[in-house]
Amino acid sequence: MVRTEKTVRTETADGERCRKGLPDAGACSERCNAAWRRLMRYWGTPPAYYAGAYIRDGRLCVLLTTEDAAAVEGVLAGAGTGDVAVRRAQYSRRQLCEVFWRLHAAVFAEKPYPVVGLGIDEAANRVVAEVLCTAPENETLRRIAAAYPCVEIVCKDEAYRPASRIGAGTADWICNPLGGASTVACCGSRASRGGAAESGLVIAGHGGCVGDVMRIGGEPVGTVTRRVYGGPLDAAFVRLDRPDAFELSRALSGGYTLSGWREVGLVGTAYTLHGMSSGIAAGTVDSRCFSFVMDGKLFYNMIRMRITAVCGDSGAPLTAQLGQHGGMNREIVGIYSGGDAEYGNFSKFSVFRRTFGFTLA
Repeated sequence: MVRTEKTVRTETADGERCRKGLPDAGACSERCNAAWRRLMRYWGTPPAYYAGAYIRDGRLCVLLTTEDAAAVEGVLAGAGTGDVAVRRAQYSRRQLCEVFWRLHAAVFAEKPYPVVGLGIDEAANRVVAEVLCTAPENETLRRIAAAYPCVEIVCKDEAYRPASRIGAGTADWICNPLGGASTVACCGSRASRGGAAESGLVIAGHGGCVGDVMRIGGEPVGTVTRRVYGGPLDAAFVRLDRPDAFELSRALSGGYTLSGWREVGLVGTAYTLHGMSSGIAAGTVDSRCFSFVMDGKLFYNMIRMRITAVCGDSGAPLTAQLGQHGGMNREIVGIYSGGDAEYGNFSKFSVFRRTFGFTLA
């Protein structure tokens, strides 16, 4: 078991390029993810010695628990490129997943939850459990971590918090009856319980409750008709009740075109957040399947990004640019929930669209 203080880790070159807005960050991510998908198709089922993959310094890095030459050659052949860094790791992906889920079931069976975050750090080849520095040591966590050396316990100073903004009072946000302001993620339609299609917009689940009348610039525009706040989602659907509200809400969703959606890429993949408070914020994927506690609720199977966002960005879309010269033509990957000074957590858009029966406009 390793217990460490939480520190800001060294930024990768891809993350640095992304934060500076340089166009090659997205292109590097596209190229590396394409090579990884080719490798997965080549294998069919990843072999027992596969330990994970991530992007660093513009290259696809694949971890194996063996140095066998045939295994290494198989990675290069499957990826279809020689520009792959194959590195030795101690624990296989299967081993890490087994420990992750064993720990997940144990620590989240207790209340109050003894951990505030839990995920697999693929680059470090570890399962990472986050605890608050002020929290007493938990016996269940200590016992499991002692039994599995791949578990690292990290102390953090602050809890994860929602990113809605109170009292924004402008036409730049959509606001709930209590004055909580959120960013619009996207617009589209969903099938209601009666089977009829509802046109509307998507916000974070903590941005409004079912039945809330939402306002833009003080004027009522729609009503929250479905909300999921906890588990795999922090998202809500607002049915628009005014003929002009659809175009009004589209203007709040960033001025770009969402031409579709995609699954989250590898750790290290560069994406951008479009928030009404932050504007365009760039960062890289830190975890593709992260569990965390916020407002006393457990969220799981979320995306964790190394990104900076602030209050008023809740609901903001996480997007991928289409191609090196895609401009403002983008695909949505996630919906911003909340975070801390270093990380932002997002609902997966793929989970949202399945759960809500949602179709992008």
